[in-house]
Amino acid sequence: MLRSDAELAAEIAPAGLLFIERDHAEVRLPVEAANMAPCCRDEDGRIDAEPHEVVHLDDPDRVGKLNARDRTQAALRARDLGLL
Repeated sequence: MLRSDAELAAEIAPAGLLFIERDHAEVRLPVEAANMAPCCRDEDGRIDAEPHEVVHLDDPDRVGKLNARDRTQAALRARDLGLL
């Protein structure tokens, strides 16, 4: 059963969310593409991942790869700050 806009708004309000409006667009951006959207402009410090740096959600070793990436980035920051 489809909830009315008012019912939906009332259900999400306790979580601090505000219902704006339903999406009636004929063409929608796929969720996968929305996750890839940049959060800032190049001039504001956006850094895009190289293809070999991308860790896919279905990768069985994703935790290890993400931890390795984080360690590498932390080491580079420490080096740049003169801590190493």
